[in-house]
Amino acid sequence: MLMARKIKGCTGHTELVSQASIFGGIMYDLNDIVEMKKPHACVVKQTGKKANAWEVIRLGADIKIKCSNCGHIVMMSRQDFNKKIKKVLVKASENN
Repeated sequence: MLMARKIKGCTGHTELVSQASIFGGIMYDLNDIVEMKKPHACVVKQTGKKANAWEVIRLGADIKIKCSNCGHIVMMSRQDFNKKIKKVLVKASENN
């Protein structure tokens, strides 16, 4: 989804911006599977390792993510999320 945004310092100029968020070169969008810097406390039975795949289920001022292993939901501010994200594992467009 594209949104219009006014450019700072310019009068009457707008640019089209994607709803996806960009932070430090990492671009994430709704329904993407992301990896955080610290793993979740739940353990994946097949590997015995801690789960670290999260699905982005809400974007806004706050971001809501869901653990892909146990289904636990965590909501945090966009600023905290941008500090804690490591990389995008699977883009939502690749899922469909």
